[in-house]
Amino acid sequence: MASKRKAKLGVIGCGDVTTGERFGHLNYISELHRGGYLELAAVCDISEERAKAAGEKFKAPYYTDAEKMLSTDLDCVYIATPDYTHHVLGKLAAEHGKHFIVEKPMALTLPCCDLMINAAKKAGVYFEVAENYFRTPNERVMKMAIQQGLIGDVLRVYVIPGSMRIAGRAATRDFCWLINGTISLHDMGVHQMSQLKNFAGSTPSVIRGVIQRGGKNNWPMWGSALVEFENGVVGITEISYDEGAGETPFRKIAGTRGCIYSYGIFCGAADMGGSMKILQKKETGEFHEVPIIKNVRVIGDKSYLDSIVVKSEPEITYVNPYRDCVSGEWGVGIAEEIMSIANAAVYDKPPEYGIEGRRDLEMVIAVIESGTTNRPVKLPLTKMTKWEKTLHEAYKKHFGKDPLKV
Repeated sequence: MASKRKAKLGVIGCGDVTTGERFGHLNYISELHRGGYLELAAVCDISEERAKAAGEKFKAPYYTDAEKMLSTDLDCVYIATPDYTHHVLGKLAAEHGKHFIVEKPMALTLPCCDLMINAAKKAGVYFEVAENYFRTPNERVMKMAIQQGLIGDVLRVYVIPGSMRIAGRAATRDFCWLINGTISLHDMGVHQMSQLKNFAGSTPSVIRGVIQRGGKNNWPMWGSALVEFENGVVGITEISYDEGAGETPFRKIAGTRGCIYSYGIFCGAADMGGSMKILQKKETGEFHEVPIIKNVRVIGDKSYLDSIVVKSEPEITYVNPYRDCVSGEWGVGIAEEIMSIANAAVYDKPPEYGIEGRRDLEMVIAVIESGTTNRPVKLPLTKMTKWEKTLHEAYKKHFGKDPLKV
C-alpha cells in the first residue's frame, strides 16, 4: 500500500532515460505519484526546452539549475544524467542534504564513486544506484527459486546480452570517450556483472577478460569475461552493443539438480515477448519443466502484473509490490529502484543496493584491465588502473579540470 508520508522526489536529467515515450522512467515515476507512493516534486535539465517539456508533461515544476532545485524542500533526487556527471551531482545533492540515487554506471571511475560515497557519509544521507535488472519480477523469481534449492547448488551463471542494436546512440553524446563506443563496456557491463553476482550469490574474487578495441582512439569496445566467485560459482558474460542480426539475449543458471533460463530483452519480461523456464532433474536423469503461472490484468493498452506462481514443491509465489499502479513487468524494476531511495528518505532505511553499484563498475574495470594485460585480475582492486587514468585524462582534456576536484 502507498505510504502516508510520501517522499518528495526531484529528477535531474530529462533525456531519453527519463522522458522516452515508451520506457522513459518518468512514466513509471508518475504512476508511483498517482498511486500515492511518492510525490514527483520537480524536474531539472540544463536544456530549458527539455526541462519545460518534461515539467509540462508530468505536471511538475521545472528547473534548469540543479542547485536551485536542490535548494527546495525535496527529500531525495534521482540523477539520470550521463555517468561522467554523477559524482559532481551526487556530491552536490549530498551537500544540500538530499538523499540521492544515480543511474548506472555509478560513475566514470572508482575514485569518482568514492567521492560520492564519502560526500554522502559526510552529509549523513543515503545514496543508491539505479540497477534495475535484479529488481524485475522474473529475476526476483529466479533468485527465489535458487534460494529454495530448486536447481540444487549453483555451478555456473551465463549472461549473454545478444544484439541490443543501439550502438549508434553513443555518438549523440558530447564526451569524446563515449563517442568511441566504450559506453557499451561500462553502461551494459554493469548490468551483466550485477546479474552474475545476484545469481552466483557470492563476492567476485578473480576476473579473466578479453577485449576488442576500435574507434579513432583504439579504446575498448567489446568484452567477454570469466568471473570466479568466492563460493566456487563461475560466471560467463559478454559485454557489447552489438549491431548484429538480432540475437536473443538469454540468462542461464546451471545447478547440480537443474537449470533456470530467461530469454529476451528487458530481463525476459513477458510484455516484451520474453520468457522464463525452470528445469529440474529427475532421479532418472531426465529434466522436468516446472509450471510457471503469471497473473496479469489488462486495462486498455496496459498490463499490470499481480503475481508469479512457480508450481514447485514447495510452491513459490512472487507478489508485485506495485501491482495497483505500475504497468508492465519492466516498470516494476524501475519502480523498485526509485522507491528504494524514497523509502530510505521516509523511513531512514538503508537502500537495497548502494555500494554494490560500485562493485559492478569495479568488475567491468577489471575486465578491461585483464584484457589489456592478458592476465587474471584479483578483486578487490587495490589501486587505480591504467584505464581509469586514461578516462581521467580524457575528462580533464574535455572539461578543463580534474574530475576529482569538484
